[in-house]
Amino acid sequence: MTRDDHQSGTSRLAEAVTLCGLADDQVVVNVQGDEPLIAPENINQVAALLATPDAHCQMASLYERMPASTKIFDPHLVKVVVDRDDRAMMFSRAPIPWEANVFPDENTTVSFLKHVGLYAYRVNFLKDFVTWPTATIAQVECLEQLTPLWRGEAIQMAEAVKAGSVGVDTASDLNEVTKQMAEVR
Repeated sequence: MTRDDHQSGTSRLAEAVTLCGLADDQVVVNVQGDEPLIAPENINQVAALLATPDAHCQMASLYERMPASTKIFDPHLVKVVVDRDDRAMMFSRAPIPWEANVFPDENTTVSFLKHVGLYAYRVNFLKDFVTWPTATIAQVECLEQLTPLWRGEAIQMAEAVKAGSVGVDTASDLNEVTKQMAEVR
């Protein structure tokens, strides 16, 4: 068991890897508690992003494509912008990127990417991450992954092999997850 005073799942995970005595170069995956239906294939995929010896990042996550007409203004759906190498450039609760002079609708040419709530870390990076002061932008957006970006760290991203993750942030999200879980039984 971990302490009950953690401010985030990331700090709880850092304590757990220390208690388990994991080696600094091992890869661990943090599945966010509000993503109960995360596909096992996606967990394996995000871990594999760091599993190769030539991985250039110490942290990784996934995204799904979402049409402009799909809840882009919902602050519970975190959006991400990636570079040409699929590394995160920015995360936000706001619609990003914003197509200048065009209000997003079904005709928008911008491809929005929804962040999936799981992360892979190398243990040594995770232990460092939880010691860093929170970046102001991370406080403003309430997105802890902005702290490593602000520090110049890279976060490797990839499109989830299995789309359809549902984060539970609202009562309607809970209803949707409950419905999906009942269908599986």
